[in-house]
Amino acid sequence: MQNKLILVIFGLVLFFFIGVGIIYNIYTSNLTPEEIACEYDQFDHVEDYSELETLPEDFFVVHIYSPSGEDSEEVKGDICQFALSNEEDIKVYFAEYPLDSLPENITSPALLIVENGEITDTYRGVPGMYEFLDDVSSGIYP
Repeated sequence: MQNKLILVIFGLVLFFFIGVGIIYNIYTSNLTPEEIACEYDQFDHVEDYSELETLPEDFFVVHIYSPSGEDSEEVKGDICQFALSNEEDIKVYFAEYPLDSLPENITSPALLIVENGEITDTYRGVPGMYEFLDDVSSGIYP
């Protein structure tokens, strides 16, 4: 009986510390609630490369992602936050990789900069995603 009591107390203490650790991670991370809850399907999507010519904006970004890709998951929060906080200035469309008729040299994750229906720049991989965010914050894009 005493061994069971010790195991129960040990289990409760362990459960308490795990809970405190989870709460600590949530409150000390830089992620906002929107980033934590970000789902790609909450954004407008492009289904085919040819759609880029028909979208209404003169300037926009297409984020190509792989739902099961580690690199896409790594940048998901930052790209979602960018899309949510900059939608007035830069429209971000999302496209699940592989995108129909996409040029073969573009993989996931990638960002396509589109001006007047033409791709003018491409950012590839995790470093490219952060390079794009740095370029926006330094004023290269609107």
